[in-house]
Amino acid sequence: MSRTTGFDDEDEFGGLLFDTKPTPQQNIVYAVNAFLVGAIPIYLYNTVWDLEFSTYFIAFIILTLGSAFGIFRSYISTTGIKGRMLASERSLVLSQSSVRVEGSKDTKNAVLSALRHQQSTVTTHEAIAFSIIVNNLVFLGIIIFSSGYLFRNYLPIVNYVTSISVASFLTYFSSQSLGKL
Repeated sequence: MSRTTGFDDEDEFGGLLFDTKPTPQQNIVYAVNAFLVGAIPIYLYNTVWDLEFSTYFIAFIILTLGSAFGIFRSYISTTGIKGRMLASERSLVLSQSSVRVEGSKDTKNAVLSALRHQQSTVTTHEAIAFSIIVNNLVFLGIIIFSSGYLFRNYLPIVNYVTSISVASFLTYFSSQSLGKL
């Protein structure tokens, strides 16, 4: 056993590690997606509920930015949880003995390192895609349900404010509670 890693010297990489802190590129993807999804209800309320953008632009901007921030945080949380789950499931797939390469131990370690890096990249991409899809569906589903059913008898601007607030709140807290399941 190696003192630094806790794993056998033969398998110096141990398990597949998943970094839960998003990279700047991931932050850009999350921010753009969150803003676009947060802005979708503007179109809904403009066309269905006849709320003019010029009349209520301050409410639209504030709530769109607030919901985008909540969705952004949800993306990060869900990606971290799903990425750790996938990484722990896949960590045992690649081991020193499973890689069959002719040559020295250094060649085998280099191939194993490359395969683990590729597996880590695929795991990260799958976690990001899952996070974006799930959080978008939750947010938009709650918007449609709350605006069309729960708050349909309220004034359109009250309907908008409460629907966006409830959807952002529930999306954020559902992504936080995902790790406790």
